[in-house]
Amino acid sequence: MKKRGTVKMIMFCAVLVFLAAGIPAHAKEGFYIGLEIPYNKIEGDFDGKKAPIVDGGAGVGFIFGYGLTRGFSLELDWAGSGHKSVGSRIGFGEFSLNGKYAFDAAPNIQPFLFAGLGAFTLGDDSLTFGGSGYNLGLGLDLYSSAHVSWGIALIRKGITYDRVVKSNAPFTMTSDLNGDTTSLRFDVTYHF
Repeated sequence: MKKRGTVKMIMFCAVLVFLAAGIPAHAKEGFYIGLEIPYNKIEGDFDGKKAPIVDGGAGVGFIFGYGLTRGFSLELDWAGSGHKSVGSRIGFGEFSLNGKYAFDAAPNIQPFLFAGLGAFTLGDDSLTFGGSGYNLGLGLDLYSSAHVSWGIALIRKGITYDRVVKSNAPFTMTSDLNGDTTSLRFDVTYHF
């Protein structure tokens, strides 16, 4: 099963490289919007000792950005992913403001660094934790045209859950929960 997933990932990357081959395009100033598919692995205190283990899960999200220069842009990311924990389905949500600095590597390929701050939620209808944290990551954008880019990023999210957002029964947090999360994000973006 894992081998099939690896083959699909290699084929996906090969298609991206083929689409971007020879196209002289790069990040530019102005607005852009994107669709993202994150895969989030929640770690930290969610290790089965202090809090239940949370399985990794995929989701969907949106990117709203503005390129201030060819190399630097600001992004609002709104995303969520579904997970399993102790036999239940739970959700992970993110709303963050991030800075993205792209380097010129080739006419159609741009590696980038990514950093920002966000608000996060983790839970289900019976109990949801809320918290804040930061994003640090790196990635690569491949341009298939002057207006369309395909991206992949590895992002580390340092999250502290410090409040209960929703609870069906009285619940008091006795201490903050470390919800550090590793995210692999794929996206397709349209640049106006």
